[in-house]
Amino acid sequence: MRPAVRLPGETNHQGGSTTTEPIVDPPVELVSPSLQTSGLDPDGWVADASSYDLVRPELPSIAVIGVMVPLIADPTFTTELSVLVDGEEVVSRTCKVGRFKLRVPVPPGQDQWRIELHFSDVQRLPAPDDRTVAAQVRLLGFEAPESLLPHEPTASITPAAPEPAKPAPAATPPFLPASGQAAPAVRAPLPPPPERIFSSETVIRPSAIPFNVQLREMWQYRHLFKALVWRNVRIEFDAMRLGSLWAVSRPLLFAAVFGFFRHLSGANTYVDVPYVPYVYSGLLLWTYFSDAATNAASAVRMDVALLSKIYYPRLLTPLVPTISNLVTLLIGIVPLFIIMAWTEVHPGWSILFLPIVILPCIIFALGLGLLVSALSIEDRDWERVLAFGLTIGLWIAPVIYSPEMIPDGIREIYHLNPMSGALLGFRAVLFDSLPFPAWEWTYSLVSSCAVFALGVRVFRRTELRLIDRL
Repeated sequence: MRPAVRLPGETNHQGGSTTTEPIVDPPVELVSPSLQTSGLDPDGWVADASSYDLVRPELPSIAVIGVMVPLIADPTFTTELSVLVDGEEVVSRTCKVGRFKLRVPVPPGQDQWRIELHFSDVQRLPAPDDRTVAAQVRLLGFEAPESLLPHEPTASITPAAPEPAKPAPAATPPFLPASGQAAPAVRAPLPPPPERIFSSETVIRPSAIPFNVQLREMWQYRHLFKALVWRNVRIEFDAMRLGSLWAVSRPLLFAAVFGFFRHLSGANTYVDVPYVPYVYSGLLLWTYFSDAATNAASAVRMDVALLSKIYYPRLLTPLVPTISNLVTLLIGIVPLFIIMAWTEVHPGWSILFLPIVILPCIIFALGLGLLVSALSIEDRDWERVLAFGLTIGLWIAPVIYSPEMIPDGIREIYHLNPMSGALLGFRAVLFDSLPFPAWEWTYSLVSSCAVFALGVRVFRRTELRLIDRL
């Protein structure tokens, strides 16, 4: 049960007088079985909008909605309330802190009426609730108009001057009797409100459990995920005349420069295959890893406009650039096959495992992006740290040279880099003459999963206050 905001008293404005009544919990009979609601929490709290579908009453009646604007932090808080009946505004007023009632006439002749409440401003409930609310619905029901109520006869002082009939109190008015029947001497009480019925509602609140990844919920938003991935691909290529050439220009130029200087220097890079396809393959995978990690780290900040307007699983935001950059990787493989055919380097049957071999690289890029994304919400220096680290990583990973160039004494430390096993495994399935590094690739997979788990934990903890901090 969420804690309710308590006030020392609430103000009730009726008939020009002001009274103070103690605050009580919202009644459990907020609605009747003929009433469907939307935007109403079980404890009566509503945010900036809510709606109520009322089935036509038997006689002309008045729908009564009792509302309380809470005093949470600012006693001068006000909010503009608009009441719409079937889409047409019937009431507009400024509501201050206190309690008030809305009476909306509901004539017969229509099967169903929709009443909507729209508030202009909201408040945030105290921790640990922390919901944003505009008001609390305290009462919801019907009452007959005072002009249609039966009147009770009273004793007369003289036969010539009888006292006017005394109207029945409006607190518990009965409905009119059926046509042709006499009014009863005693007012019939209203039937007790039946048990309320709520329509399906979605409470947008991240889980406080760090590893509680809602896979089913993410699957429900798969269509949005596909649209966001396609958006990133279009942004990358649509507005460029050269199109996909830019996707392969960077690794191709780097491979040409490194190959040229290696030819001039005659340096021994301990590579058993032609150097150009070797270095281009390493640059291709490293370019994907670098771009995916950088884009995932900045995805939340770049999509803040979307995140603040609609709800969807926040983990999809850094996952989108990780998947969309695979398109660039696939495009870059085409020149690689051309270079391999030109240099007479042939792949073996193990190339069928290429999608599995690059899994450590994908997982590591996503985990690193999640971690930096969560940290950079508070301090954007972490994005610079990631950029510098990726620049240095190009030289301390086996991208442009073979690990055999590293002395035997520190080679085991060198392989602690998760990208080392991923790069070696990627080349092993491309070039048939290279053995597959089983231990290095397994370590790369395990360490990448560890970084991913850490990134998910930190991101989920930050997700609780994500929008407020952006």
